[in-house]
Amino acid sequence: MDVLASNQDIIEQSLELAAEVLDDFSGSVYKRYFDLQPDAEDLMSHLDDIVRGKMVAEIVRLIFVENYQKETDYLRFETKTHADSYFVKADMYPDLLTAVVASVKEGAGDIWEASVEQAWQKKQEDLLAALRFHIEAR
Repeated sequence: MDVLASNQDIIEQSLELAAEVLDDFSGSVYKRYFDLQPDAEDLMSHLDDIVRGKMVAEIVRLIFVENYQKETDYLRFETKTHADSYFVKADMYPDLLTAVVASVKEGAGDIWEASVEQAWQKKQEDLLAALRFHIEAR
């Protein structure tokens, strides 16, 4: 990776590469996620691949966000709806992001190096902090 690239550029490049390389990025994410969170598989058993794909697309959209303050209303609504209507537990969010990162790492292949790992770790921490803020505010 380019030493001068920003963390966000690194995130975007590695994510785009993974999406190109993996035949089923969404399927890869969910396989890993359900391995980490079997209860989530039960909660999501009524969802088809199209809805699951839309959910991964929304996670990717959030990964592309640089300032989570602008997402406050959305994150508040989603975390509340997930908990109240779908019984999503707070510990399911970190495992979902871990599954996303593992899938990106698989797809990114040789470009996955320390700078990429660090950029993803920072992104994961930032997004989880924004989610936790709304989960704890309930």
